[in-house]
Amino acid sequence: MHPADRRHTRRKLRLLACASALAVPLVGWTARTIALSSVTIVPAEVVSGDRAVGTVTLDAFTKSATVTLTSSNTSVATVTSPITISGTSGTFTARGVSGAAGCVTVTARMGLTSQRTARFAVLPIPSPSGSAVRLRLADSSIVSGQTGEGRIFLPTATTTTTVQLSSSDPAAATVPASIQVPVQTTEMGIFGSASFPITTTTSGVLRCPVITATSNGVSSRVLLKIFPIGG
Repeated sequence: MHPADRRHTRRKLRLLACASALAVPLVGWTARTIALSSVTIVPAEVVSGDRAVGTVTLDAFTKSATVTLTSSNTSVATVTSPITISGTSGTFTARGVSGAAGCVTVTARMGLTSQRTARFAVLPIPSPSGSAVRLRLADSSIVSGQTGEGRIFLPTATTTTTVQLSSSDPAAATVPASIQVPVQTTEMGIFGSASFPITTTTSGVLRCPVITATSNGVSSRVLLKIFPIGG
């Protein structure tokens, strides 16, 4: 073969090799599917009638994506839906229904398969500072199967007083039907004070009963969050 022909052949082979190298990265290329990364609500609990801000985060940038939000119990809390996200995140409003108390699971969905959830709690309206009955919990959150403790304070009591107790979800937590609250005399004054047990059952889901203490027509309510074991 003439030297000029050999040089021409080698040049064609080099060009073919370069073209093949450029084409390899494109083989098997597919479009990336954007999915939900997380859903958060801040604050995670509000007083009945108040609202919080939720944030939905995607795992990649998008020009426009529609996310649908739902509440597991709209009688306790509602959410704005749907929302349109441009970028990597968008916000929504979670609002506690006035007069209600409890916990809900807020679910964000995008497309047919991508979803994320967040917990949201709505607390009862607290007793005013001058209330004749005040109810508190030693711990507002416990693990299912454990025993919690409620504490009653009667700031104006001068004699032993009977206080009625109830749970909005006896299947999750039970309390005594009533308790005798004795009077104590200290340097702080005279008042009634007593504690009572809250017995919970084992559950695989979050339960949020409202515990109520009532005396002479005056009530105080608190929310107890009972988490499943390991969750």
